[in-house]
Amino acid sequence: MPVQAPPLTLPTLEDALVTYCETKKLKAASLRRYQSIIRTHFAQWYEARVDQLARPEFSTHCLTFAQNTGKALVDVGRGVFGALFKYLNATFGLSIENPFSKFAAAGLMPKRAEARARILTEEALPAWKHAIDRLPEKQRDYLMMVAITGLRRNECVGIRPSHIDLAELVLSVPETKTGKAHALPITPAMLEILQRRLATGDADEPIFKGVAVEHISEMAKLPFTTRLF
Repeated sequence: MPVQAPPLTLPTLEDALVTYCETKKLKAASLRRYQSIIRTHFAQWYEARVDQLARPEFSTHCLTFAQNTGKALVDVGRGVFGALFKYLNATFGLSIENPFSKFAAAGLMPKRAEARARILTEEALPAWKHAIDRLPEKQRDYLMMVAITGLRRNECVGIRPSHIDLAELVLSVPETKTGKAHALPITPAMLEILQRRLATGDADEPIFKGVAVEHISEMAKLPFTTRLF
């Protein structure tokens, strides 16, 4: 006699994201970035079961996110959820529709982000530094470390005490976009920041733990706006 299989237990969005990244063998830095975006912009669904993402409330929130958030963040968000829905539908036999695809077909999505300007001119540096100095200490240290070292956002936010050799004055970056470990000499300006963060750190947790990379990145693009600073 045929035996009916027990129904699958559906994961939360948080667990599904972790499992998806592990299955696709994505880097830990990519997972942290996606988690940061979802915690910041989709917090009410982060611990919800994935079938709740098929509800109209989630679709409405996606439209609000798409129309009121920076283009670069929207591009990442729609990409993450698009890939995640395909994975969930195939793995659990669900049929969750991607709201972003529906809105794009109706012409409600913003245009794709253009390549961002990567150079801060010398003339703008004093005003940028003045604005950054008005941020909370950890966020300020993070942005200054990125500016000084040229590290990518996720490389910098992943720095741990074990990566910092104060005896030899070397900063190790084990996870990079290319997959190759990297090392930098610690300059006096870097040393000041690293010592301050180590003094307030906990065990071998990232020294910039709690910094929302996507949010602070958007803030750094608008250094002269009093609304942000």
